Amino acid sequence: MKRFLSLVLISSLLFIPSTYAAPSKIAVKALKLITTINASEDISGFAVSGKTIILFGTAVDRAFARAVDINGVELWRVPLDPDSPSIASVGAVDGAGNIWIAGATSLLRPTPAPSASLTPINPDNVVNSPDVFNAELSAVALWKIPVATSVPTLFSAQQSTPVLVTGISVDKSGASIVGLTQTPQGSAGFVISTNDLGEFGKPLLIGAKSTTLDAVVRHSDSTLTVT
Repeated sequence: MKRFLSLVLISSLLFIPSTYAAPSKIAVKALKLITTINASEDISGFAVSGKTIILFGTAVDRAFARAVDINGVELWRVPLDPDSPSIASVGAVDGAGNIWIAGATSLLRPTPAPSASLTPINPDNVVNSPDVFNAELSAVALWKIPVATSVPTLFSAQQSTPVLVTGISVDKSGASIVGLTQTPQGSAGFVISTNDLGEFGKPLLIGAKSTTLDAVVRHSDSTLTVT
């Protein structure tokens, strides 16, 4: 019985219908190295505008973006928020070719140090305590780099707790951003939208303990789909 079953199994393997024949080979081009990344750069992602590839991420504690052509030649590199700790997390290109990059930043700026040539009058010998520089990333940041330029404009929306941006969707009317924010119980997902002028609406929080949102899609009827 065992031999008979073995023969049947082997025979069935030998007679393979033509519909299950091996597929024809597909020509695959060899991979081509376009550019390399510095060890100090943490790349979050990339977007494509025409024949330009835009890489974005964080170097040390500052968000940045750089553009290369299809041959890997660097076209430009810009700091997105040189005055404050920030991270660039996600990006997209709208139909007009404008680049939108979203992340988080701190809107608190350090107080500039007084010029060494100035000696303020201080008869009471009061020690001036500098403002505490809070690097907490609690503001949603949206940078727009208009097509054919390398000059970013920052739009921001301060939140009450730290935020982490995870998704963005853009169209001709503006952008919608999703992510998670800290809560006393854990984390909540949030979605916030802005028009093309960078004017943010109120964020919508979803969940309270362990909710995250990873992606968003803007529809033509002004509705959103989030996951």
